[in-house]
Amino acid sequence: MSTVDAPARVLDAVFPKAGAAHPPGPEAALARALLALGGARRPEHLIERAPAVLVRWSAFEKATLLRVEHTTCTTLSAASSTGRAPVPQGERALTDLELEVVRRRGPALVPGCSVVAPILAETSVIGLLHAVPAGTGSAQDRDLLHAFAAGFGHLFERATLEARLAASADRARAFATTIAAGLAPSQDAVLRLGPPDRASVARVPLTAVPRAENGAQLLLTARQLEVLELMAAGRTNAEIADALTVSEGTVKSHVKLILRRLKAANRAEAVSRYMRLAGARAA
Repeated sequence: MSTVDAPARVLDAVFPKAGAAHPPGPEAALARALLALGGARRPEHLIERAPAVLVRWSAFEKATLLRVEHTTCTTLSAASSTGRAPVPQGERALTDLELEVVRRRGPALVPGCSVVAPILAETSVIGLLHAVPAGTGSAQDRDLLHAFAAGFGHLFERATLEARLAASADRARAFATTIAAGLAPSQDAVLRLGPPDRASVARVPLTAVPRAENGAQLLLTARQLEVLELMAAGRTNAEIADALTVSEGTVKSHVKLILRRLKAANRAEAVSRYMRLAGARAA
């Protein structure tokens, strides 16, 4: 999903009949907020900017972004209408309301207090957005924060994939440099008839094959990339399920989608295309 498409698609998903249910003003502000946030290309920049952008382009007076891990959370960034807000240090347990938001994967409104919305990566809740509305809070505030959180989730996943792709290209270039350096002495050596002298053969140090994330270009999610990397390492579906703490059926579903999106007939062909694409990206 492109930066320009993200706001419209998220708004369509959250407000399927937006014109009748909500005035265009708040939704237009939300689209502008997501477009402004889309200018941040690195995951850490998105995390830092999200609360400030939300406050800047909406009627919320304060916003806080939290990372969720199991039943605990950590505040990552915060902002208020008067500027940056203090960020509490350390983990804390999720409140009953937050646990319910995580369980339902849907937003919640505490009238006269705040709004909470989940941030999802695929179907897993990875974070929460808290926002304090300027007024007493309404269903519209809840829906707008929900849309912003959904848009942030798409942008964060895209930025994470792009960061992985860049790191993969760096590893591939380093791998190619290592191979070239190892072959250089043999290219200048004088040929002699007969079997090669083992002592004179340059040994190229073998390193781990670089990860070949193909990112948004192949529309693979972060979890599908993890599955593909484990496939490349020769893991079975059962071993992949154990490594990722998911069911074997879930792994099979991911494998089917990977084969379809890479247009591969089988696992071996998918891994082969995956590695070729990494080499082409690094070239």
